Amino acid sequence: MQDDFKKNLLKKYSSYETELILLGLSQDSELSLKLIEERLLLGEPLQYIVGAAFFYNHTYRVGPGVLIPRLDSECLVEEVIKVQKFGPYDLSKVLDIGAGSGCLGFEILKERKECCLTSIENSHQSFSYLELNQRQLNIKSNLVKEDFLTWFKTQKVHEYSFIISNPPYIDYEDQHIERMVKEYEPQSALFSKNDGLSHIMDWAKPIISLLKPDGIWMCEFGFTQKADLKSYFESLSGGFTLNWGRDLAGQDRYFVLRKKHE
Repeated sequence: MQDDFKKNLLKKYSSYETELILLGLSQDSELSLKLIEERLLLGEPLQYIVGAAFFYNHTYRVGPGVLIPRLDSECLVEEVIKVQKFGPYDLSKVLDIGAGSGCLGFEILKERKECCLTSIENSHQSFSYLELNQRQLNIKSNLVKEDFLTWFKTQKVHEYSFIISNPPYIDYEDQHIERMVKEYEPQSALFSKNDGLSHIMDWAKPIISLLKPDGIWMCEFGFTQKADLKSYFESLSGGFTLNWGRDLAGQDRYFVLRKKHE
């Protein structure tokens, strides 16, 4: 009976969506396929309806107020864990800025037990999911609820070997953002001023100062922003090298900044 039900779902939904629906139905006795489909018709993200999202090798609890983990972001984890095109990477002391659900830092930690992880998140709602996922995945990491630039003022320089971030990088005037994303997901995790680049530019110098010599900053960005980011980093005083990584669709998706030895 379960196999027939799954086959019928697959006729209407993708394999990812089907597995999420099955997970939601198995974990919530008050949830039904009829209710899921009614809420989907209203535009609500499936991940919020079932309270979960798949990312890389694990399932993360999500809900209103926290950014839904994206498949495109998996390429950052894949680069760190397996590909290492721009490596090697020293993961002895890792910082995840704007951690949200925790998916980026937690996946690295699950694969690399030697790493000491600090995850920083300012949003109260997102932080509650960060704590929930830490417990669910049985992870030991340092969770910090604070704005990054405020927290930075109390930190030592040259402290971290690897910093990863998926900052807000969508322009407020972007007309291509899906209605579901704009209406349901937290705007503070999506949008940034200055054509979507304010957060990255505001964070850049503090992050570089936090890096140890030969340390790495890996950061996701929008696929149309490479030229502007390249110009910005060229305007800085140097002291680092910069490489560009692509997502599964072949679009520019993240950069890897390596701090030079002084």
